[in-house]
Amino acid sequence: MIKLILFDMGGIINNNTSGGYIDYLCKVSGKNKDEVVRVVKPITTKLSISAISLQEAERLIAEGLSVEIGQIKFLEYYKEHLKINDQNVEFIRLLKKKYKLASLTNNEENRYRYAVSQLGNNFFDFEFPSSRMHYRKPDKRVYEFVKEETGFEYNEMLFIEDTDENLSVARELGINTILFDNLYGMKKDMRKLGIKV
Repeated sequence: MIKLILFDMGGIINNNTSGGYIDYLCKVSGKNKDEVVRVVKPITTKLSISAISLQEAERLIAEGLSVEIGQIKFLEYYKEHLKINDQNVEFIRLLKKKYKLASLTNNEENRYRYAVSQLGNNFFDFEFPSSRMHYRKPDKRVYEFVKEETGFEYNEMLFIEDTDENLSVARELGINTILFDNLYGMKKDMRKLGIKV
């Protein structure tokens, strides 16, 4: 029986701003998308597990793209462009009456805190951003960490995510999974798992 529902954030709870941010950096740097991603991805990956600070990440991105550090606007861009998916959030809030809810997201700490602040107090019973676990999905240690922290068995968990790659390891461990496409599809898949929606 499912007791804990884990939600990815970007693409489900809120919009995914990553693509827009890369486009923004292309404009300010004059570089193409591949060049920008090549510079930015390894830096933001380290940032998302708190291996470097936000200030260090912005400095490295600025150096890598040969732009002024003031143009990087990593957190400012996110705050300006983040949109909560109210319809999904309203439905998820109803699930809280019968299930424990958790976030499970690859996210830098400042961005994560800002996104959660938009949901109201105590939206999640447990919070698992990669910045606090120091691992990113789909690393097996992420799911081991969740199990240890919550006390739930893998078969008592449901993980809802919009990237199939991040679900593969969860499935192998015996976690119930749903690949999110839209609210209607998520509800349909939940009913198949015995969740009353």
